[in-house]
Amino acid sequence: YTGHCSCQYRKQQSSDGQLEISPSVQLLVACVLAVALLGSTTGPEGSLITDVDGYVHQFLIAALSPEDHRFFAAVSNRLDDFGQLLAWLLAGLSTLILLSTRGEGGLPLILSTPSGLEGIKFLQRMLKEIFHRQRPSELLTDFSYPSAHTARFAFCVALVLCVLLPRLERSSKQAPREASAATWWAAAAVSWIVMGSLRVLADAHWPSDTAGGACLGVSMAAAIDIVWRRSAYIVS
Repeated sequence: YTGHCSCQYRKQQSSDGQLEISPSVQLLVACVLAVALLGSTTGPEGSLITDVDGYVHQFLIAALSPEDHRFFAAVSNRLDDFGQLLAWLLAGLSTLILLSTRGEGGLPLILSTPSGLEGIKFLQRMLKEIFHRQRPSELLTDFSYPSAHTARFAFCVALVLCVLLPRLERSSKQAPREASAATWWAAAAVSWIVMGSLRVLADAHWPSDTAGGACLGVSMAAAIDIVWRRSAYIVS
């Protein structure tokens, strides 16, 4: 505790006294680089990623009917809605618990879901205009990279698992537990496998689109975690 302040804030330090780089910062840097790499290494001239995208698309076109594509598209839309609803509910619940313990920092927490979703909306539109990647089919008419569905779903999963739940688990006199790097990467992987697979099966995206979307969504959650930790105070 510092002075008469009713809050505590502890910087993470390693055993040798140097400041540690938190998992959320590590993941943010890695995912930003991955989004740029996945967007820039695919194109009409061909690459390994482009070849894999093409092979997967050809296989699914042969294996699935247009009705199957529409079914998977509908499922992905419902899952997208559910993920956003869950993030909204937990953000509200976390804020109520924080305020009930007379903690500060409730405003950044309740704004985490809408600010993240709006940030993803802006960034995915900007990236689509930058990379101009065509979709694998005419199901949708805008550009393909990155997958907005996967980005939103990955953001919501990472926000719930790595940002909101650790704050629900803390006691009123303890700093919130910080999610491990493994938890952050697990959130990215699960989001990519679940929502990314649905968007590919719907013939709405190339596999690399969904990988980029997952990285974009998780990086947004990591950025929010970093901002919240810099502004949050815990009741002493």
